[in-house]
Amino acid sequence: MASKLAQYQRHRMAENYLVIWVDGNIDMANEDCQNTMEQLRAVVNQVTPCETAEQCIQQLTENQEEISFVISSGAIGQHLVPDIHDMAKLNAIFIFCGNKQRHQIWAQNWAKIKGIHTSIQPICDALKMAVNQCNQNTMSISIIGANEGGSTENVNQLEPTFMYSQIFKEILLEIEHSEQAIKDLVTFCQEIYHDNDNEMKIIDEFQRTYQASKAIWWYTPLPSNHPHLAGSHLNFAACYEKMGDYTTALKVLKNAYQIQQKAFEEGNPAFSSTYSWFGRVYRNMKDYSKSLDYFEKCLGIDKKTLPENHPYFGISYSNIGDVHRFMGNYEKAISFHQKALNVQENVQCNPLDCATTYINLGETYRQMKDYTTALTYFQKGLEIRENKLPKNHPDLAIVYHNLSKLYSSTGQYNMAMKNVQQAVEIAQEKLPSNHPHILEYKETFEKIRKKM
Repeated sequence: MASKLAQYQRHRMAENYLVIWVDGNIDMANEDCQNTMEQLRAVVNQVTPCETAEQCIQQLTENQEEISFVISSGAIGQHLVPDIHDMAKLNAIFIFCGNKQRHQIWAQNWAKIKGIHTSIQPICDALKMAVNQCNQNTMSISIIGANEGGSTENVNQLEPTFMYSQIFKEILLEIEHSEQAIKDLVTFCQEIYHDNDNEMKIIDEFQRTYQASKAIWWYTPLPSNHPHLAGSHLNFAACYEKMGDYTTALKVLKNAYQIQQKAFEEGNPAFSSTYSWFGRVYRNMKDYSKSLDYFEKCLGIDKKTLPENHPYFGISYSNIGDVHRFMGNYEKAISFHQKALNVQENVQCNPLDCATTYINLGETYRQMKDYTTALTYFQKGLEIRENKLPKNHPDLAIVYHNLSKLYSSTGQYNMAMKNVQQAVEIAQEKLPSNHPHILEYKETFEKIRKKM
């Protein structure tokens, strides 16, 4: 067995991800195991099988660079998860077992466990989502309008990382590669992917058909309806949403949804993130009925596919509570926000998600004119965001704006003016000039100025 496992040890890492499949019954001579391996490697090329928890821990300990995912049998997972859960490079854990109910109780206590499954296909689907989310989290996107391309002022405002990536791409496109360079690339890829049939077919096609004039085509070989492209559409939709261009964001989201409808059955976990983004965009467009409908769809999928008290529930509850606030249903809003906090304060979650719930609660109480309670929640949320975000982050401007309205309502106009000025300054520096938040903050500024 050891010699067979050795075939899958990593020689070099050509990708950013590593999957560790740990199960005492793995036998790579078995056809089922081979099929499982093939399906996993269609998502992430580097898959390392382990028979014991100790082998898995060793792999994770030695891994200093790649983001890791662990697929564990239920029997091993129950003892393995406590030892690996807090490892920095471990992104997610999937339990692959024969009896889902047996493992649901203990699994719900561990935030990195993203699902318990009895077949490999839903694990592959969830793994695709996790990898795509990691790609989105590490991807920096800047967009230059067609009429702004020649403006030095606009270019100088771009993030340095974007500028460097643009220069890097231009250099790549100008390099004239020799025939030997192409052969070296093919040899390198064949070494990395030698036992991955799908990748080897692509490498073979590249070797036979590559021309310099088709370099860009090789960066984007996927068909327009490939499910991986849905993640790219979601990424662009998120960008447009942040820019305040909600109409374009909605259009891009619909493209993502159409691709997913062709690739997945209704209720697939892949739809959860898409529904959540629909909810956000419709909320920003003030179509609260549609927003609520999509957030509830997202929650419905999560309840069927995620362990109880998973951190994603906190996000969904908070989003639903926020829509109820906009609709004037304050009691429902508070109820859902409290549900969110019950999850977020009792399981390992992103502190910024918790901060958002505090701020949403603060705004709910402000609108109910309970200013003391509102201030308490605003301050809790602000403290987290100030500790976790850059000083000029647009999410801080939101809190400063909320505080300015609170202080204005209580007659503390100097404090109100101080906070709204901070909000306006950040928004003007970091948001597009036509972003709705800039107009909103300036209107609040004028109202406060007239009261002073």
